[in-house]
Amino acid sequence: MKDYLEHDPWNVIESGFHPLFNRVSESVFSLGNGHMGLRGCFEEGYGGDSLQGSYMAGVYYPDKTRVGWWKVGYPEYFAKVINSTNWIGIDAAVDGEPLDLASVTIHDFRRVLRMDVGLLERSCRFRTSGGREAAIESRRFVSMARPEIGAVEFSVTPLDGDIVVTFSPYLDGTVRNEDANYGEAFWERIDEGSGGGFYHVTMKTRKLDFQVCTGMRYELFGRPSGEVRTGADRVEHQFVGGSITVHARKGEKITIRKYVACVTNRRRPVGGILEACERLTADAAAAGFDALVEEQALAWRKRWDDCDIVIDGDVSIQQGIRFCIFQLNQTYTGDDPDLNI
Repeated sequence: MKDYLEHDPWNVIESGFHPLFNRVSESVFSLGNGHMGLRGCFEEGYGGDSLQGSYMAGVYYPDKTRVGWWKVGYPEYFAKVINSTNWIGIDAAVDGEPLDLASVTIHDFRRVLRMDVGLLERSCRFRTSGGREAAIESRRFVSMARPEIGAVEFSVTPLDGDIVVTFSPYLDGTVRNEDANYGEAFWERIDEGSGGGFYHVTMKTRKLDFQVCTGMRYELFGRPSGEVRTGADRVEHQFVGGSITVHARKGEKITIRKYVACVTNRRRPVGGILEACERLTADAAAAGFDALVEEQALAWRKRWDDCDIVIDGDVSIQQGIRFCIFQLNQTYTGDDPDLNI
């Protein structure tokens, strides 16, 4: 582990934000379940150095190499694992000022990867340029119990007075690969839309015809004491999003929960991926975030019962071996014979 990360037998912990190592942290705090994976990027927008990445197992693209393919032994194409629709996004604003940890004053920051249950947690206390002090908390996971499901919980708490909080959850299919050999876009639009609380973006690769439908539903958790307003949906090219604004009282935590399904034609017939996506998000939202977390914890504990290695006397080595086991299980679960590890 990098020396700015704390040693702990079951957790990877970053206390205090280290923007110079942010890309490293995004890699270390990645999540996966064998069907999909994502880097440990922030849910809200971030103006600093970052590499957003969401990936679907087995979905790749033959990217033509820039140099060398004419030489003996060099391939003409590289098979790229391609960046897929960004589904974790929840932009937030405090009194109209977009929340961005690159532009606020951070008083406290903590990011924890709980390897025992496959959960990523983050908390931060900050002051905006407008002088408002607030705190954010987030939890997210990709489900080992429901492989096509991911979920995010994001909260804002005003600390020095009442504020207006706006959440804008979205799905963004306008993604690129930073390592594309010719800067090529690997995806084409099929469809996007919203209705009845369900939002979706469907994309296909420009080669090999992989199709991915990403859908979401979201809810405001609890009953805020202040006014709540729902904004108009945004439906744009390869992008959909919603908006909800809450007048939050001092000390009152305002929480949004987002339920996502990522469905591919590797697992389901092309003509049924949108229908499956809508059904899966409805089932996840009906179960609720807490029940999904319990399912996740149970699924991971069963895996740890089979594969844990206990090392006494050195916490750093214990953490390291569990991190390796955790990443192996996130990468490949053994359920899909068409995938390799």
